[in-house]
Amino acid sequence: MSIHAFHAMQKLGLFIGKTVLVCIPSLFDDGRVRPCRLLGIEIHGLWLESQELRARLLPQGLDIDPSIAISCFVPFSQISGVLVAAATPADGQASAEPALTKPGKITRTAKTRQTRTN
Repeated sequence: MSIHAFHAMQKLGLFIGKTVLVCIPSLFDDGRVRPCRLLGIEIHGLWLESQELRARLLPQGLDIDPSIAISCFVPFSQISGVLVAAATPADGQASAEPALTKPGKITRTAKTRQTRTN
């Protein structure tokens, strides 16, 4: 595993127990993201929980109590994207997202006070 993949997994780990939006084309061919609760991260994929995954993967007629949570392991090779909510700034504060100011220069907002020039 590359160092970049390791750092990405660490950052995604901050969202364990929270809702993330996941696009899984092999299960849902409409290309839309779906809300899933992130239960865990392994080197090869994510453990997810959602009603849509439950409905898609459980065989018709299988009688499982709806109050029982069903988790699903989805390999990264089957996931085309994961969206997570970024913190939104309070009214009047600068955004935490980088802003492109001009070619070759990306300026972080006043909140982080970091600037990098190419």
